[in-house]
Amino acid sequence: RLEKMAQQRGLRNMQFFPLQSYDALPALLKMGDCHLVVQKRGAADAVLPSKLTNILAVGGNAVITAEAYTELGQLCETFP
Repeated sequence: RLEKMAQQRGLRNMQFFPLQSYDALPALLKMGDCHLVVQKRGAADAVLPSKLTNILAVGGNAVITAEAYTELGQLCETFP
């Protein structure tokens, strides 16, 4: 579906790849200049996003949206 949307909009700066092995995850995460971690409003305190741990484990940068009162929001305030 995303591939079709990108094609319809003429987006040439996107690439799509087949499913990758879990072993390739660290290398794939290192490729990104910045990662986006978005938490749904109201459901944000249910879990800490596991993708964030993986991103930080490889030294990645992340832009995070979280409500201030959640655990993730408090972590962002403590460790900007």
